[in-house]
Amino acid sequence: MNPTTWTPPQLVLWIKNELTRRGFEGNLRLEAELLVSHGLKIDRVQLFLQFDRPLNEQERSDIRELVRRRFSGEPVAYILGDAHFWDLTLKVGSGVLIPRSDTEVLVEYLVDQFPGPTPTRALEFGIGSGAISLAWGCSVKNLEIDGLEISPQAFEYANQNLELCKQRLADNGSEVLFYLDQPIQNFEGPYDVIVSNPPYITADEMLDLSPGVKNFEPALALAGGKDGLEFYRLLFQESLRLLNPQGILVIEHGYAQKEAILKLMPPGLGLSCARQDLNKQDRMLAFNRLGEPS
Repeated sequence: MNPTTWTPPQLVLWIKNELTRRGFEGNLRLEAELLVSHGLKIDRVQLFLQFDRPLNEQERSDIRELVRRRFSGEPVAYILGDAHFWDLTLKVGSGVLIPRSDTEVLVEYLVDQFPGPTPTRALEFGIGSGAISLAWGCSVKNLEIDGLEISPQAFEYANQNLELCKQRLADNGSEVLFYLDQPIQNFEGPYDVIVSNPPYITADEMLDLSPGVKNFEPALALAGGKDGLEFYRLLFQESLRLLNPQGILVIEHGYAQKEAILKLMPPGLGLSCARQDLNKQDRMLAFNRLGEPS
């Protein structure tokens, strides 16, 4: 094909076929459309409204650079600079974990259990991009959320996303505050909710991650110690101190970790809910604080 005759749909098809040939998986047609529309600075619908428009050399060069990055294994979300989560479009990039749709099961539970307007005070351990706190805060009224993060890069993206959500949070009468490098031990309760999607990949699993995750996403947000349970031990311990007598701890976990986490559950907490993700894999556990001993 003569490059001077390439149109948006033709380029989408070439990228999709080349991603397939190189062994990439997933919705490769969608990836190709996103890369081309991003390179042309138009939305996806415009790709096909401009179906017969030849691309100029500068446009082809811009798209070629995006495609080169994708062929290297860089995640599409980093290339585009944003990721979709719940009903939000969040800024992401190198140094912050890309939010996954599996994590939306936590937001669904939180919205179900704490829909407002009763005021709710919450703490999120490990905010990453801010996805959980911001999705919840933009969905219900009267939330007060403290979010903790140790990564400066993730913290920067979380604050960008907080600014993007500022008006929706204000309209809901909700307040979200993010704190950098403040250990959970420095905070005082009582909280109605503690929520976390902590690092939970085992040391052995870290060695076998897909190249796109291993080479690009931050290990700090993934590695959960030798057995993957390091942060659940901390969350159980601190929940007994921080939660009010009827408070709830909500955690995401790996698909095979449910039983191991339940064995760590201390006296004073009781399992109240277990949910699966969209792929029918165990993904979320919620624990009730059982109140003060008599």
